[in-house]
Formats: sequence, C-alpha cells, structure tokens
Amino acid sequence: MSGAYERARGKKPLGDGLVPRLAQVFKPTQLELASGKRVHWFVESAPGQGDEVQLTARDQPAAAVEHTFTAVGKHTVVAREVGADGVTLTGAAHSFTANAKVVRYDLRDLSESDRAVYFEALHAFYVTSQTEGEKLYGATYKSIFVLVKIHIYGAADQSCDHWHDDAGILTHHVGITWAFENSLRSINPATAAHYWDYSREEYEGLEWYQSPVFNDQWFGTNAPSNKDHVVDTGRFAYTPVMADAREFSSITNPYGLLRTPWNTSPVPYVMRNNETFFHFADDYSAFPSCSDFATYLGSDFATVSEAVDGVLHGPVHIMIGGHWDSAFDWKKLGQNFMNSETFILLSKVIARRVCAPPRVLLRRHPAQRVHAHLPGQHHLAQRRRSDGRLRARHFGQSQRVQAHAGL
Repeated sequence: MSGAYERARGKKPLGDGLVPRLAQVFKPTQLELASGKRVHWFVESAPGQGDEVQLTARDQPAAAVEHTFTAVGKHTVVAREVGADGVTLTGAAHSFTANAKVVRYDLRDLSESDRAVYFEALHAFYVTSQTEGEKLYGATYKSIFVLVKIHIYGAADQSCDHWHDDAGILTHHVGITWAFENSLRSINPATAAHYWDYSREEYEGLEWYQSPVFNDQWFGTNAPSNKDHVVDTGRFAYTPVMADAREFSSITNPYGLLRTPWNTSPVPYVMRNNETFFHFADDYSAFPSCSDFATYLGSDFATVSEAVDGVLHGPVHIMIGGHWDSAFDWKKLGQNFMNSETFILLSKVIARRVCAPPRVLLRRHPAQRVHAHLPGQHHLAQRRRSDGRLRARHFGQSQRVQAHAGL
C-alpha cells in the first residue's frame, strides 16, 4: 500500500510504520501484491460492514489498483486470484487490513494543492460563526469563537491556569486540537490539523523570522507595520476577534472582546508583534530546536509536561505574539532579582491574584490610560471615596496595565 506522499519518499510508510498499512482518508491509495500477480481487488464498502465492492472490472484483473478510503477505520482488502481466462476466480485469495486515518503533515511537506485546501478551510473556519457554520457544515462544526471561549475558561480562571500548568498542557491541547480538526474536516474532509514544526527553522539554517509561515499566503508577517500591530496583509488580514462578547462569554477583556482580562487592547483584530517589552524576540535568537526536544526523551510525564509548557513551546508564543504599550521595561526589572522562568510564573500569579484590570471600558476609552489596581487598595479607596477624600492619591498609587499582547 502506498500514497503519493509515501512514493515521493521512496515508499517509506506513513508514520514510520508505527501503524501497519496506514492509508490516508480522501487521498488515493495504491494497492498491490508483492508477487506482482494480476488479481481482482475487493474492499469493504465501510469499515467492519463485510459487504464488498469490486475495484477491478470483471474481465480486467490488475497487479495494482487505486482506491480512495472515505471513512476512518479498518477496511478489509481482498485480492482474489483468477484463472487463465482472467475472469474465473480460482478460490485463492490474499487479504489484509487497511487502517484508514486522518493524517497530519508539517505544512512545508504538503503538496501545493493540499496546502491550498488546508488554508482555504482554515480561513473559512476563522470567519464563520457558530450559527452559520452549523448550517453550512453540520453539528460537528465548532467555530473559532467557541474554541477560544473554551480555552479562555480554562486558561484565564483566577484559581489557576488549568490549560497550561502541569498535565493540563498536553491533555487539554490534544482535545482542543481534535475539536479544531473536526471543524476543519466538516468544511473539507480532505484536510487535517496540519502543523508547523518550528524546530526545522534552526535545522534548515533559517533565522526564526525567515520561516515560511510568515508568508502572506500562509499566516502573514510577524511584524505588522501599523501602530496597532494588526495583521493587515495576506490571507488573514484583519481576522476578527469577537466584539461585544459579554453575553457569549463570562470572561472578556475590559472592552468586551473575547480575550483574557489582562489583554487590555480594544483593537478587535488578531495582532502580532516581534518585540516583547522593547526586546526583539524577547531576546531569544531561535525557536526551540530538535536538540531541545531530544533533551527530554525518556523523561517522566511530569518533566515532559513542564517542558512542553515552557522551554519547548513557550518562547514561540512570546516571540511572535509580543507585548507592547508598556510604560517601562518590566522584563528588565524582573530579571534584576530573579531568573526569567520565575518571572514568567510570577507574572501569571500577579495577573490572576494581584492586579485587576477594569471590568468594563467603553471602546472610546484610550487603552494607553487603562490602569490596574491592587484589589485591597481598590476596596479601601471605595470606602474613602464616600467622603470625597484621598481620591486622587489612590489613583496615583495604581500601576498601568502592561497587557497588550498578540492574539
């Protein structure tokens, strides 16, 4: 068994042979016998159904035949030998099981046509609401807004970050990626949740910002030139963030956008910046590499979970998401008294438990003037404000929210 991708790699099996006789759904698979005999080919019409469909014409046995599996599952394939007339079945047969699955590839390894199918489906996913998506694509469709809401509920919970700390990083992201893939495949069943292997940049001698993912026909620039850092060119220009989302989600940013509360940008589009607190790429020089991943081979699950959340993928978010509109260099301040990993964890605690951005702001309120407060101070000020004293002093003690971040 082989498909076009396997034949391009010298018939090296998909998945390096971990799944025997793996066939990619919705892509032609060539079936053949090692003996080269001309036979009649049969395959189950659906996994486990037992009824067969003949793939060869009655009088045209073939040494090889192509078939496209359209259902995920195990399909029995039978090759029946024929007599000298090429028609009469001799009774001799060879059968095997084809494992039809959805197959994901690095975006760079896709053919031009398959990559186009993926990006077309992805763009539709980003701009189609839940209501419209269900009408067009069926009940399995989950819009980007639904998945972002699910992610925010787990990651922005004030008690802890359920989605990224400890075991949460792997379990939750495997699940939401599957939901995302099901949505993509409801739009076009021939695609999958293809991925970006960002360790290849260093391996292939590319600077991180030279990655093909920043091509306008892919995901667009890592450094938009406009003042708001909105991705404004290419396929995903002005991709919307849900506005007026308070009835949809109990967690929003102060402007009612479907963002975490500490992301205080009022701009209702996807944003991106390659500077973090005035530092280009947050002072990283490269994405996590193959050798970084290899360091954790054989480690226990707890160690791998911590690494996956941190050193193996965290820098990518920071490098291409960015952080701006800061009054001063918080990063430099933090690193004066602790290492960067501790500072990142402390920042998460401060955002949840200490600094509270305003709950509601009008769109016309300048983001540059958004202030956070210490909850204890806020309550004290509320009591004192009743007699008209200390109002200016209280607000003079508050600190600006440094929370304009990509996405």
